[in-house]
Order: sequence, then structure tokens, then C-alpha cells
Amino acid sequence: RRNNIGSPILALKEFNLLSSASNYSSILTRVKQGTPVNVIKVWEANDSTKWLLVNVLYQNFYQLFYTRGWVNIRET
Repeated sequence: RRNNIGSPILALKEFNLLSSASNYSSILTRVKQGTPVNVIKVWEANDSTKWLLVNVLYQNFYQLFYTRGWVNIRET
């Protein structure tokens, strides 16, 4: 979606939430399909790949947490 940064969207498929905008960074958590995701920032790298900085609500045992991380957007 364009021009709606900050509005929640739903993850269409599972993805790894990364600690930095690099394919070699560590995985913070696995985001499941249907999870609400808030887009904070869109960043285009020098190699023309697009990254999103997102905020995700996830459950760990019986507690809910927000975590922030990066996801690579691949246009296929």
C-alpha cells in the first residue's frame, strides 16, 4: 500500500522479522500469516531492494509484546 505508512496491514504470508536491513542479519521472530503489521518506514537500498521497518504484535507464552524489525519486500 502506498501513502498509508502507520496504518496496520495483515501479513499475507509468513516471514522472518530481521534485526537490520540486511539479508545476513539475525532473525528476531517469525511472523505468522494474518498478523497485523504496522509499517513505520520504507527504505530503498543501493541495490534497489526495498525494506520495511515494521512494528509487530506477537505472543510469547501468555504475554503480548511489540517488536520492531525489518522485512525485505521482493517484487515478483
